[in-house]
Amino acid sequence: KGGWYLSLFYLWLAGKVFQLWQVMPQSALKIAYGLSLCFFGGGYGVSIAAVEIFVAAGWRRAFYATLQLLDDARAVRHAVELDDYADDNRDGVADVDQIDSEALLRRKLTLAMATVKYPEETQMALATVWAAYVSMLATLQFRFARLTAFAVAVAGCLKFFVLKLVAMPFKRYMPKNTQQWIPVIVDSLVHFISLVLVWSLWQYVEAVVSGLRGGQLVMNVVIRLLNAQGWFPLKDEETVLDEAAGLLLALAGISFQFAFGFGLPFPFNIMLLPLDALEWWLRWNVTWGS
Repeated sequence: KGGWYLSLFYLWLAGKVFQLWQVMPQSALKIAYGLSLCFFGGGYGVSIAAVEIFVAAGWRRAFYATLQLLDDARAVRHAVELDDYADDNRDGVADVDQIDSEALLRRKLTLAMATVKYPEETQMALATVWAAYVSMLATLQFRFARLTAFAVAVAGCLKFFVLKLVAMPFKRYMPKNTQQWIPVIVDSLVHFISLVLVWSLWQYVEAVVSGLRGGQLVMNVVIRLLNAQGWFPLKDEETVLDEAAGLLLALAGISFQFAFGFGLPFPFNIMLLPLDALEWWLRWNVTWGS
């Protein structure tokens, strides 16, 4: 039950973020995006790249399909919440508290299926979102192919040295009839460690690049807003103030990322756990999916 309620919390949080996105002006959205680049670009670089690809490729069809899926999810959530208080046998105890976890899961799945009245439309929406995801993933794999190729090249240079270094300890502890696996095991470990190290180094590079991009974007929007309100007489092309302020903001964002190890402080790391899962899922698919 705890996992179910945690899923409902994340659905509720996603709904609130979506409502906020609907009412925010374009300038505020750009500032929010720039701050995301500044403070989270290294830790969530692949997710941010996925969003950029999604927007550039034409996001409306998949977006409205996602809205339909969210509507279905809200209807299911409402039905589930009402079901939590159902007492059909009128004994004063909720029915869900009188059944085991397997029966509870079966009851909730049946209720969800009964709540969705037009499953064909739901199926079409899922297919649309899936097609957008596959296209985005293919573009990501192409974009990060050089990173993976670099890791493979590093592993190719190191594997023979590592093999000579660890062959004897492996032979000491492995049975003689399995020692033919030593080169394969060492090769796999070297490739895996190389990929982890290259991705870790990439985070530092991406943190700096995204920090500079985000700081410049935020200050350009702020200068334009100040110009529009008549509070600042110079345009962004007539002054270096926006570049200087953007650089300071970038330094703050880069320092924040380095200080927290490209993660989020508590309790935001718990609240935004799905973002971490998405980032690692995308990295896994970019690295191994091809």
